[in-house]
Amino acid sequence: ALCDRLLDYDENVRKQVVAVICDVACHSLSSIPVETAKLVAERLRDKSVLVKKYTLERLAEIYNLYCLRCCDGSLNPSEFDWIPGKILRCFYDKDFRSDTIESVLCETLFPTEFSIKDKVKHWVRVFSGFDKVEVKALEKILEQKQRLQQEMQRYLSLKQMHQDGEGPEIQKKVTYCLRIMSRLFADPAKAEENFQILDQLKDVNIWKILSSLIDPKTSFHQACSSRDDLFRILGEKHRLYDFLGTLSLKCSYLLFNKEHVKEFLLEAAIQKSSGNTQYIQSCMNVLVVKYVFP
Repeated sequence: ALCDRLLDYDENVRKQVVAVICDVACHSLSSIPVETAKLVAERLRDKSVLVKKYTLERLAEIYNLYCLRCCDGSLNPSEFDWIPGKILRCFYDKDFRSDTIESVLCETLFPTEFSIKDKVKHWVRVFSGFDKVEVKALEKILEQKQRLQQEMQRYLSLKQMHQDGEGPEIQKKVTYCLRIMSRLFADPAKAEENFQILDQLKDVNIWKILSSLIDPKTSFHQACSSRDDLFRILGEKHRLYDFLGTLSLKCSYLLFNKEHVKEFLLEAAIQKSSGNTQYIQSCMNVLVVKYVFP
């Protein structure tokens, strides 16, 4: 009867039902059938933005807890491996786009204490169950990241040239570059406005941090530390605090970096020795996607 209320005409009722079911699941994942969780996941396509975003948040929370329970052996692996695919599909929803989805994939989907090796083991299982739509969504996110990283590199080079006394032509190129990067955000007009404000900031540490984040040689922990430093420099009340949080994530390699690639290769070797062709193929598929969008 409670699941029936997921289709209630009142968005607040639908949100409350999602909350109750997810609260029960987070208390004890085995206390709700997987099919019930999948009914909740259908609210990712709710007509209400409020319900959609809340459902996304709670599903990521459930998957996070599921990862921990898999580690301690209290749950069968693969029971909730469909959740990341559902989250990736939200990329095609104009109310989410890549900004929100990448934030979930990087910051809330996995437990904070998870190592890159732990994450890779889960990604291998998850990726083996992705359909073409979900794979394409991941490819699109990585493609946008690549374009932003390239444009950010170009922008930082142009900015340095402008500081070195180059003429107004350089400033035109800077402005054009900011406009191109803005188009890779959910709200391009707002992003361009924020980029213009960012361009005026004088703190050299901010520019050093952004340069390090787009460097593929920067390690995962160095990137995390750099973002923490960036937030400390700005302070929560800074008008660019949220924007730079999104920008620093989107232009970083936190989703997949060289350390992830190394672990995927090691995992492929482990699966090969155990004869698990499904997971070997999964490792190879992830590596191909990463190779296309380095």
